[in-house]
Amino acid sequence: MQDAWDMQRRRSMCVMQTIALLMAVEHDMANTTYWSALYTFCNKVMQGTCRVLRKSPNAASPCLELLDSYVGECLAALPDEARTNADFAQVVQVALQLLKIGLKHHPGDVVILRVVRRTLAALPPTVPYEGPAIQALQAMVEDVALWLQRLVLHSRFDTVVQHRSLLRSDVPWSGQLNLPITTLMPLVGSEGEVDACSMTSDSGDDLKAEWLTMLEVLLDFVGMFRSQLRADTLGEVGEHLRRIIPSLLGAYSGTLSRDDCASLSLCLAIEMFVHSTATCQPEAPQGHDFGVSCMLHGLIAKQGYVRLL
Repeated sequence: MQDAWDMQRRRSMCVMQTIALLMAVEHDMANTTYWSALYTFCNKVMQGTCRVLRKSPNAASPCLELLDSYVGECLAALPDEARTNADFAQVVQVALQLLKIGLKHHPGDVVILRVVRRTLAALPPTVPYEGPAIQALQAMVEDVALWLQRLVLHSRFDTVVQHRSLLRSDVPWSGQLNLPITTLMPLVGSEGEVDACSMTSDSGDDLKAEWLTMLEVLLDFVGMFRSQLRADTLGEVGEHLRRIIPSLLGAYSGTLSRDDCASLSLCLAIEMFVHSTATCQPEAPQGHDFGVSCMLHGLIAKQGYVRLL
């Protein structure tokens, strides 16, 4: 009870500080003082959330709510030019600490992982960074790439990924058609009606979806800053991602459930990432040849699936 009261008080103080901050500075995109103050505020909220998740997770709701509702929105609203400095790199480092706490202490908590994932999703820029090499950015993206690999190598990753919902065990054609395509086909019965059980999910489905979506968020971040990555790190990331394609497709049921959609989306993101990494090679397919190449020789095709997207 005391912990909950303390967290509510801290949350109220954070909200008041935020209001004071927003009243004190103008919302000018070029105002570096404003962005610096915003970075500091976001860091404090995330650091406080990390402490609470370690010591008193039952009292973490106010922190998670503030993190999800305000901090995430503020980070998502940052212009791309505000994501290429040392202060922003520090924000990313703190966000990765939040990911570390989530995976270490709460790997099965869907609510906590969802907030962590939504916070991380607010960090990548809208377009790939193609500016000069910056030491702070290089260290930042190397750390993100490291955590992407740690997520794949996590002791629970294989168990989570191989989960197949019991709710879809009776769905006609589910898991029988090698067609990883966004379609209603596996949901339609003989009379053309959508099978309601295919649209439901269990706790395992939600957990799997969060893990896979989190991995895709980290992959998106690495892709946006790939120019800052060392070649050996880029190769290691690609190799780890290739290895999980069979597991992802092995548990794919071809439905529109959240976990199946997350599996398909991640597979396509991995294939695109691996291709874009390979485009540095002279023999790599370009332009329209990429679609044909993926359909016939891509990572998904090599597992015996036909890619019709």
